[in-house]
Amino acid sequence: MTSDYIRNLEGHLSELFGELASVEPLRQDNQHGMELAVCNMSYSRDSSGSSANRRIRQTVVVLDAEELNLPQFALSPESKGLLGKIFEGLGGFGDIDFEDSPEFSGMYHLHGWVEKSVRMLFTKAIRDHFATQPGWSVRGKGSCLVVFKHNHVCGDDETSVFVQEALKILSLFSAGEKELDAHLDVRRETRPEDVASTADRMGGIVGTLIQSQLRKIAVTRDELEAFLHETPPRNIPTGLKRQVLGDNFPLIIVGGVFLVTGLVAGTLVLLLTTGNERWIGVPFLIVFPIIGGLMMGLTIRHRQRKARVLRYGFFTDGTVTDVSRSNTMVNNQLRFLVTVAYSVDGQNRTTRCHSYGMAVEQARAVMETGQPARILIDPSDPKHVVCADLVTIFEQSAQNSSSG
Repeated sequence: MTSDYIRNLEGHLSELFGELASVEPLRQDNQHGMELAVCNMSYSRDSSGSSANRRIRQTVVVLDAEELNLPQFALSPESKGLLGKIFEGLGGFGDIDFEDSPEFSGMYHLHGWVEKSVRMLFTKAIRDHFATQPGWSVRGKGSCLVVFKHNHVCGDDETSVFVQEALKILSLFSAGEKELDAHLDVRRETRPEDVASTADRMGGIVGTLIQSQLRKIAVTRDELEAFLHETPPRNIPTGLKRQVLGDNFPLIIVGGVFLVTGLVAGTLVLLLTTGNERWIGVPFLIVFPIIGGLMMGLTIRHRQRKARVLRYGFFTDGTVTDVSRSNTMVNNQLRFLVTVAYSVDGQNRTTRCHSYGMAVEQARAVMETGQPARILIDPSDPKHVVCADLVTIFEQSAQNSSSG
């Protein structure tokens, strides 16, 4: 396999799993617009209460087919015993059950933000197959489908049988997707309202946390358009401000604590000690204030610059030319880099914007359609921009979505 193919494969898996994945290729087959890959993938997962990360390694069979258009879903064996009860009490993660398939629903946990399309995809044939085949996991989105057994690496003597079983599963999902194609009115792409509705059904701690986060960043299309048509200085909707400026205000407080702690502690040590012990206060007076001051200063500068663009920025049209995965995770979300080309005063420029979650899908849609992306340009620095068409838009408020 070429290095470009491996990078693309790692990108698909990283996005589906929400982790920075690396792969060890075992087999590749490409024919008739379908790419089939067998590889050992690995990624690190935070271990709660432990200083070390837990390394997950598993053999996966990956199908990337142009003819597929899958709603995002994740299928995994149902957690049993005490762990399962605790998970259920926290709100689980939106388990989709089927009354006419109690064996399947009892054995597997199925999550999908767009429940209607996921239910249609999981035909009776798929559910009956998994009801007799415990232990499998499947993830799908768009043209990509991944079959595996969690944290299980196949030995040389079992790889052939494993791949054969995985191919049966892939064929079942291919047939299920064709049945879904018959329902042209059923949407497959995930919208913020789908996440809000799922969180409302989940309840529990997890569902409440998701709803709380959505309410913080919610900005409707009407709010965005009204904001963009205002004469500067504009009034920034709360959700838009949270999305663009980021949830980083606590860093200013933490930086202040470091600054004050260093000054106070260092001064007290110098005043209350004598001889060589007085030198202990010097690091407090230097290191802590520097760390705290940098943390405060950089955060305040970032927020002021973003707010200035939103309030006073002037418009131009840009073009999204690339959406690529980075090697950075922020708040358990994979960061993507969106390259935007634009022109100011006859000079062509490009910039890279950070994008996460559903905003990445919006960026891809803008790039694929070739539609102009509205850009707000900093009047004090034309290299600094905010792309208004790449924020996460709610068609209705998050409150209305969850209640509806």
